[in-house]
Amino acid sequence: MLAELFLAALAVALLTALRSWRQVGFRALPVAWVAIVNISRMRFEEFVLFLALACIIGFVEEVFFRGLILQALAPMGLWRAAILSSIVFARCTC
Repeated sequence: MLAELFLAALAVALLTALRSWRQVGFRALPVAWVAIVNISRMRFEEFVLFLALACIIGFVEEVFFRGLILQALAPMGLWRAAILSSIVFARCTC
């Protein structure tokens, strides 16, 4: 988790220093900056809850989409299973 936070902060710093936000697809105020500002205003308990929820959401997505759905579709062939589970994931997260 700390490594991901470090890499996210590094990406924000590099994109800001190089003035490359538009080149990588951001057209408005970077979402990462808004998140950093909002997180910095949280109380400690809110921040811990935020981190716990972020971890739980990622874990549940991995279990369902890479674990259960992908394995259930695997008999159809790995490529077909990967494509179909990706489509299901995309439809569920839109």
